[in-house]
Amino acid sequence: ECTVMERGVDVGGRLRTMLIESGSSTAVLDQEVEMMEQCGITFKTGAEIGRVMSMADVESRFDAVVLAMGVVTEEEAVVFGVEQSDKGIRIDRHTFQSSRESVFAVGQVVAPGSMVARTVGDGLKAAIFVDQYLRGKPLLVASREFNSRLGKLADGELAQFVQSASKSSRLTVIDDSIAITQDEAEQESRRCFHCDCRKAESCKLRDYATEYEVRQSRGSGSERLTFAAVCQHSDLVYEPGKCIKCGICVRITADMREPLGLAFVGRGFDARVAVPFDASMAEALTDAAEACVEACPTGALAKK
Repeated sequence: ECTVMERGVDVGGRLRTMLIESGSSTAVLDQEVEMMEQCGITFKTGAEIGRVMSMADVESRFDAVVLAMGVVTEEEAVVFGVEQSDKGIRIDRHTFQSSRESVFAVGQVVAPGSMVARTVGDGLKAAIFVDQYLRGKPLLVASREFNSRLGKLADGELAQFVQSASKSSRLTVIDDSIAITQDEAEQESRRCFHCDCRKAESCKLRDYATEYEVRQSRGSGSERLTFAAVCQHSDLVYEPGKCIKCGICVRITADMREPLGLAFVGRGFDARVAVPFDASMAEALTDAAEACVEACPTGALAKK
């Protein structure tokens, strides 16, 4: 049995009001609520914890409890009987478990200001740990993959991303009831900026950062490199900011006897991998492009 409770507020009614005010249909919401009810989930509104029932009453009825009611004040959080941090309810950041073994928490009740998309993702992860807890199994924490985010774009960086997008005009849909074709969908998708990593699943640097639990926030005080993408080659793109100067591509171009190839340009901390004599990437990689892309450990060289 799973019950969704709200602190004295009609959840469905509030969501429907928001949708109506925004001019959206409530049909999708009604279907989702109906589907959850078919799965055995019941909605109990107006049952404010600390007024209608205590947290002890809730715990006596359920084997596990997930707190996900949004931002709460320090006074409101006291009724849950769990430890608090300076932001909200204190949890194990890996398992979402609070100081009470059977109580888990996600979303803005833990960290006010959390994005909705991230909160939904955390809810899915928390559900996995709740399932492990209910089965009497130890909470197995999967390694948290390292992710690096640019944050606010600097001057000139947007122009770099524009290079990766198709210059075709936006698709005009005359009748919403008629589905677009596969070719039209692909054409429209190519207009999107390529703002993520092209080798995220095979980046060695990311693997090691995950293994050693590196966090980008630990270096948040330092100024990041300006994003740059060299798109001179018809088949690949070079992002110097991802290059770790391993020299693999330099050796490959030498072994494959590229007339120009790649080389280390500059000295000391200013050394970088580039094309000699300020030639283009297309001139440098005539035969070795695919081999360099496959060997690059960080995705600095990647297929378009």
